[in-house]
Amino acid sequence: MITPKIKTINAIPITSFFRSADAAIIVMMKKLIRQKKMTHTKSIPDMTPEQVVFIILMDKYLQARLDPFISLLELHRLMYFMQEAGEPLCLNYEKTPYGPCAVNLHHILHAIEGHFVLGYADSVSSLYKLLEAAPEAVRLAKNKLSGLRSTKTNLTRVERLVHGFETPDSLELLAILHWINKKECATTLTESIDKIYQWTERKYKFPKGDIEIAFDVLTNFGWLSAVQ
Repeated sequence: MITPKIKTINAIPITSFFRSADAAIIVMMKKLIRQKKMTHTKSIPDMTPEQVVFIILMDKYLQARLDPFISLLELHRLMYFMQEAGEPLCLNYEKTPYGPCAVNLHHILHAIEGHFVLGYADSVSSLYKLLEAAPEAVRLAKNKLSGLRSTKTNLTRVERLVHGFETPDSLELLAILHWINKKECATTLTESIDKIYQWTERKYKFPKGDIEIAFDVLTNFGWLSAVQ
């Protein structure tokens, strides 16, 4: 019997007779090692007010969905409404095919990945990347939130708005409707429907009935201006 020679990859033993089909496993193991090293080499940051907002929004949204993960795209939309509610987040939102997105949101993620948020891995990656909040981060954020009265008010306003819209497409519809009202002066339902379908062809996925429901919710909660 031949005893296989043992090699190591970053101190993890890997037998030399792994087939090529196992290459993906090795790559995944290396990635996990890099992420583990990153977590331990970065000093634990003090949680800033915008990071508190980020973690609390994640937690509330995931509790409503009964899901442990949230996509980066959904976070862009939640933080968009938080800033529009009056929270001074200094996020630079721009019109994209996916709705309003802020490139500098990644700065928040870069600072807290591995400590308060898991799954980002220090990279500007897919908007569909799934993230989760570390349990200890949620506890810390809740403690910090107790001293942020205006932030609590803004969070409550956003939470009421997105209740029942806890899916990527539903949040996208809300965010686009708000954007075209604020930035493109769409003040009627008819104008809003037209501008949504002009955004990209992909927006035809939204039935007019769904647009009307979202338009009414935004209007009733006072998020739209000069509605006719």
